Amino acid sequence: MGNRVDVHNVVSGAAGSVVQAGTIHQVVLPLSPETPPIPQQLPPPVRGFTGRIEQLAALDALLPAPAPAPERW
Repeated sequence: MGNRVDVHNVVSGAAGSVVQAGTIHQVVLPLSPETPPIPQQLPPPVRGFTGRIEQLAALDALLPAPAPAPERW
């Protein structure tokens, strides 16, 4: 105990609560008091997702013709 080292802490600027401790083994943080908002309605429907018959037909026309089925033995 005769070889004591001079130790000091400096806190500068604005600080809320300050804890000075030699060793901290566990930190328990409180849960947020503010709960997230609960949605009260569904989002609006996606526009242009249905009724795309012409676009689907154009994509189908780009596909190669199906290969003939293999002969069964």
